[in-house]
Amino acid sequence: GITGFIVKQEDPIDLAEKIAILLKNEKLRIEMGKKGKEKFQKKYTFEILEKRIIEVFNKVIDNEATHSKTI
Repeated sequence: GITGFIVKQEDPIDLAEKIAILLKNEKLRIEMGKKGKEKFQKKYTFEILEKRIIEVFNKVIDNEATHSKTI
């Protein structure tokens, strides 16, 4: 209800009800749109995705270095 609605899978009635809510409530549509955009910009931009991938790679590399055996 903050950035959108969760709709029951394969439930066209639930989907229609959520669409109707948004059609009837311009303020809610605008607010959800703003919150959704904010969430996207904080969590899902290319730069953030790139940073997270690098962090994962670094953790894997550090883990491998810590657990590798010297022969």
